[in-house]
Amino acid sequence: MENQLSLRIKKQYFEAIVNGQKTWEFRQDNEHYNKIFLKDGKIKNLDVLKIYYNDVFAIVEILEIRRTANPIPEEDRLPYLRTDVIWALRLGKVLWVNEFVQENKLYENVANIMDMVEEMIEMGESTC
Repeated sequence: MENQLSLRIKKQYFEAIVNGQKTWEFRQDNEHYNKIFLKDGKIKNLDVLKIYYNDVFAIVEILEIRRTANPIPEEDRLPYLRTDVIWALRLGKVLWVNEFVQENKLYENVANIMDMVEEMIEMGESTC
């Protein structure tokens, strides 16, 4: 997909994004990320973000990409977010999560469907 960005992410941040607790993702303002986010000096139009760790990944809507001042005091910055200016991605809906993450939810959905089928059978309704 042309308007998709892929980023490796730590498990704790992945889970926070998928659970809706983390709605922003940040990256350093450096040559590497400038190549990713800029084209001809303008911010690229990227629609979705593929986040992943190991074999687990999700597709998340990108609502906004911007450069902004790093709000974290310099002495408190994490090693991978040390620049004075950072890239900020505002995230929207989680569009898709692969089955490794969805496994528990899948079982819940199957259980709900089975309950519905049992109710239909008890009421004498056809399930086909």
